[in-house]
Amino acid sequence: MTSPLDFLDDTTLIRVLGSPPFVTIEGIINTRDVLSSKRSSFPGLVLRTDYLYRSGEPTNITAKGQEQLKALGIKKIFDFRADREIKSFGIPPLQVDGVQLVRVPVATEDVFTADSLAKALDSFRADELRSFLGMYTAFLKSGGPSYEVVLKHIRDNPEEPCLVHCTSGKDRTGILAALIQKLLGVDDDLIIEDYALSSAGLQPAFSVLEKRFKSIPVYKDNWEGVLNMGTSRPETMRGFLGVLEEKFGGAEQYIKDHTSLDDDDIKVIRANLLKSASA
Repeated sequence: MTSPLDFLDDTTLIRVLGSPPFVTIEGIINTRDVLSSKRSSFPGLVLRTDYLYRSGEPTNITAKGQEQLKALGIKKIFDFRADREIKSFGIPPLQVDGVQLVRVPVATEDVFTADSLAKALDSFRADELRSFLGMYTAFLKSGGPSYEVVLKHIRDNPEEPCLVHCTSGKDRTGILAALIQKLLGVDDDLIIEDYALSSAGLQPAFSVLEKRFKSIPVYKDNWEGVLNMGTSRPETMRGFLGVLEEKFGGAEQYIKDHTSLDDDDIKVIRANLLKSASA
């Protein structure tokens, strides 16, 4: 079975990965500026760039990548992965001088037991879209406190760029990116396009990820489900945005209901992430 990520020829892939919102940090996959190339619906305002970054796991960052990370001004990294997840992959902790790592798991530990993973992968094999919407809904319900930590950093430290990541930088990270983009008035079509870029962002790492996941029985035995879970199709984010609106009242209401943040906090976050279009 071929990779669902194998859709761009090398020339096109190099062009895409070398253009905004992608940024290069050697050894980190799927790295992007969350607010780059996005327009806001707030009159006279545009999104601030070079502040909030997203990626897959940074464990394999090289010495050059560490310098690139620091050159972006990043001094804090928020890790959305669960302890059991990290342990199952045998991944050593990230250590970069001058950069603080903050662990804020979005999913509960029971999501990553062998039985839970087998059921999830079987579900993805049978109905990919429905499974994504169920998983993303669960992440919204459990992830409020984790997303709150990042939002408080944005509120309190507007001059300290940060990076958020999970394993692939697609799902838990993608939810936070979509929440923030919605909060800043980004059009749904642009949010959907941004989500779908993970297909390009993950394509160079597919062989490495394949080797890792096939070394773990629960993934190897449910490979079709793994491949479906690895997609980032536009219809998935479109469906998620519908769930966010219909079940949670939209991004702003979700934040107020699932974190301790209120209208004043949201106002400050917007002010920190938006700037005058004429500036």
